[in-house]
Amino acid sequence: MKLPKKLIKMMVMSLLFLLTIVGCNSGEADESANLEGTSWNLVSFGVEGNVTAVLPNSAPTLNFAEGQVSGNASCNSYSGEVTLGEDGTMTVGMLASTLMACADEAMMQQEADFMAALAQVTSYTLSGNQLTLHTPDGVLNFEAAE
Repeated sequence: MKLPKKLIKMMVMSLLFLLTIVGCNSGEADESANLEGTSWNLVSFGVEGNVTAVLPNSAPTLNFAEGQVSGNASCNSYSGEVTLGEDGTMTVGMLASTLMACADEAMMQQEADFMAALAQVTSYTLSGNQLTLHTPDGVLNFEAAE
């Protein structure tokens, strides 16, 4: 059975169109979609190259859901809006927090430093189970919560 030239031409054009559309996809996933519904535990933070490990049994947490971040900062719960860009940018809006006192001074300082850094986040990188938030002065390094 011989196909008419017009039908063959339409099939070839359709195939070329589909290949063009598929070729335009860079293959890179939108990382902001990957953060939706995820939870993280802070491992270390501070000036890049000179980070400080979190205090034992007090790791701040970070959760992403529906355009919001929330978690526990060490002693207090917090939440706020977050905007994630496809290019790895991140903006954290004003954060609200409970106002309980921490058990000791070191934990209070860790919480204050964490909250101050979180409010200054400008971008992020995601690599497997590692999330790094970047600020003008340093980084916050997280591992995926189990």
